[in-house]
Amino acid sequence: MNIQDALRTEAPVTEELTTRMVNCIRPLHALMGMATEVGELIDQYKRHIFYGAPLDPINIKEEMGDKFWYDSLMLDVQNAYFEEWFQMMVNKKKKRYPEKFTE
Repeated sequence: MNIQDALRTEAPVTEELTTRMVNCIRPLHALMGMATEVGELIDQYKRHIFYGAPLDPINIKEEMGDKFWYDSLMLDVQNAYFEEWFQMMVNKKKKRYPEKFTE
């Protein structure tokens, strides 16, 4: 197997693909930002667990706040509101864990 065999399934760059990409710029920004902030949180805990570094609660809160900003961007892209999203999450948990979930 060579690199050309691996690349055979790559989507060709077409005008249609370019249009879809442009239409997804805001959600892509949100998703990349979420991933970045979660990565920073994971790194904080990795350093604490494996290298003994102290946890920095202020930085953890800041990173969580940054991630929430990206969550809010994605909610805006979806024309959703925090309250609506939160209620959907609560309903999902109630359905999934009826014996454990309490408000």
